[in-house]
Amino acid sequence: MQLAPVTVAYGVSSRPRFPVKIGSLTVFEPLQEEMIVYLKAIDEGVDHYEVCGCFTDKEGRVLVELKHVVIKYLGSRSHVVEEYFFHNEFNVVCEDIISSNASEAPKALVFSDQVGLPKAMQPHLSSQSRYISFTQSKEVLSQGFPTLLASLNITDLNKHFQEVLFVWGQEDVTSLRTEYVLESMISCCEMLRKIVLSLRAMQFTNFIRVITYWSAEDTVDHISAGFVLSGMTRSCAAEMEKLSFQLIDINSVSTEDIIALSQVLKSYRCKRYPELVVKGGLILKPDFVHTPIGSIESTEGSIFSSMSEPCIFQTNDPCRMTSLSAIPCDVDNTNIHKKSVKIQLSKIGVHSSDYYPVSVSGLNYGQTMYWNNHTSQNHQLLALDFSGTVTAVGKDVNTLKVGDDVVSCYPIAASSKIVIPEAACYKTKRLTFLKEAPCVSYFVLAWEILHRLLPTIKQRRRLSIISSVPDSSLLKVLIQTANKSRWNAIVWTQCSGMFADAILLLPPFDKSLLAEVSNCPDVRHVVIVCESQSHCLLEQSVFQNVKDSVHIQTLQMSSILQKGSLIAKRPQIYNWLKSMHLGISLETSTLQRMSSGSIDFLSVESYFSSKTLSVVALGKDDSKGTLSNIQLLPKPTQLFQKKSVYIVTGGLSGLGFETVKFFTQKGGEYIVILSRSSPTPDIQQEIVRDNGVPILYGWDVMSLSLSMCSE
Repeated sequence: MQLAPVTVAYGVSSRPRFPVKIGSLTVFEPLQEEMIVYLKAIDEGVDHYEVCGCFTDKEGRVLVELKHVVIKYLGSRSHVVEEYFFHNEFNVVCEDIISSNASEAPKALVFSDQVGLPKAMQPHLSSQSRYISFTQSKEVLSQGFPTLLASLNITDLNKHFQEVLFVWGQEDVTSLRTEYVLESMISCCEMLRKIVLSLRAMQFTNFIRVITYWSAEDTVDHISAGFVLSGMTRSCAAEMEKLSFQLIDINSVSTEDIIALSQVLKSYRCKRYPELVVKGGLILKPDFVHTPIGSIESTEGSIFSSMSEPCIFQTNDPCRMTSLSAIPCDVDNTNIHKKSVKIQLSKIGVHSSDYYPVSVSGLNYGQTMYWNNHTSQNHQLLALDFSGTVTAVGKDVNTLKVGDDVVSCYPIAASSKIVIPEAACYKTKRLTFLKEAPCVSYFVLAWEILHRLLPTIKQRRRLSIISSVPDSSLLKVLIQTANKSRWNAIVWTQCSGMFADAILLLPPFDKSLLAEVSNCPDVRHVVIVCESQSHCLLEQSVFQNVKDSVHIQTLQMSSILQKGSLIAKRPQIYNWLKSMHLGISLETSTLQRMSSGSIDFLSVESYFSSKTLSVVALGKDDSKGTLSNIQLLPKPTQLFQKKSVYIVTGGLSGLGFETVKFFTQKGGEYIVILSRSSPTPDIQQEIVRDNGVPILYGWDVMSLSLSMCSE
């Protein structure tokens, strides 16, 4: 089963995968060092695929047959570690357990092997205990457990025995042949299964304990039956709730460990302690915990730095900035547009998807599931607020030069170096507070509210701002800018007792507030800020009783953060910011920073309500913060060259069109299709035209129709 997901390549994805369901696995003959694997995908889904097939030897004999094997994608490597990796963490059982029969040695039916552990346990068990050797136990396979009990004159297990102990896990089979090891393991599991089924049929109500030897450690020095008995015991406990199971692993047969094991048998009830470990005279209880992400992430690959080759940045979740990674990309050495500048990014503001999409996938496909069929697990990050240094300028750029520090609010796919219009940049020389916390969009939002939606005032007026988080960073910006614009801004969390000339309602909010704010005394203007990708479909019934003197306006985040709008209003916003002489200071923290040798993954709050602004720190500047720890992934191999033209004959149907798609997915940039016929409607749907140039999956594809005639 380890080989099955490795040998099947699903599309072009390199996401980790693991078999989660097996319909049938039949082993006809032992596996060989060299085998031929035949697998066919019979069902393909968004997060899984189903295969069937077989493993054969070189002569074609079927060794293993697989049917209905479902293999699931687990996510990116960092996501796998974060979500799916667990381990047992052992802690000493500190509580003082008092039992009425703690001093009594239990009377047990012991299934034992022929090595030292059962012998060492004998002084701590009742003299009336019975021992069944491993050889005798094998009779269960052929004759059944009741027959074995009858031959040993053992009757009424519930009455005569308090415990059933299985002590088969100490025999060392490391040096034996593989076939014998496999047979031994299978025999142990089958005997345990048949005995447990018989105990269930007998309605056995006492304890069933399986004692393994040195099988719970991270490292071991031998192979024993304990490795399979532990899993078998857990399966039995899960499927047979009426029976009381306990799995005990003992580290040695030393006197102190045997005494501790005796204490477990006398006092530690199975229901309360289903698994225990005895080590160094101590009794340990395992806890199932997440594996720390730093222990694996820090050992895998390189780390992005400002000295790394040009990269694009990716997020593991299309709707949340998490587990960021970088992947090298080709540099376009063509001249930048004459009114644009190239910027080396130093900080990217970590916004949330309710404020603005955080990935290119989220921007293109919104809150639908449609994009899942069009993107891989890693999604290109979308930068909104960012700061950096100008490294190149177009020939018609007038206000900026190489070396200038700038900030911007301009949605763009995030990479180590970006090219944006000069008109989207703000110099930080007079706006130093934005260099540390590049939250330009906060001030764009404040300008829209104070200068476009609310009226211009000559005397001070009351502005009530309703927010569920009264001390957020956004509110600090709104309060200071409002006070500079002659508004006395006061923050409220509810409407009761509020008197104001204007009310600003920030998300997230309950729709029940809408009717209340519009009917507050003296209010004349109400501004409602809507979340990103929300159409603010407010029921007409909410406003039907609103006073005629109240002017209600909604502000769509998606509209004010459009590129054209940001460029057009930048001069007014820039002059406004400089005129206010703000001394605002916003607290920041570094996303995915390195802390004590491991990566600290901060939880990202809503950009509307976050008290601390998280930033992705990419390069050193005058700030005191640490850099973000971003894993640098290997550059994907491209089979075909860019800036080259590939000609495909008969590429509009069947295998020919699949070949065209393969070229585009593997790096081919210009593809010419020669065909005697025009594209069918289905093929035409897959060719999306952009400005008259045929585009297929983001690459340039030209289709030529040829007429073949004879003279």
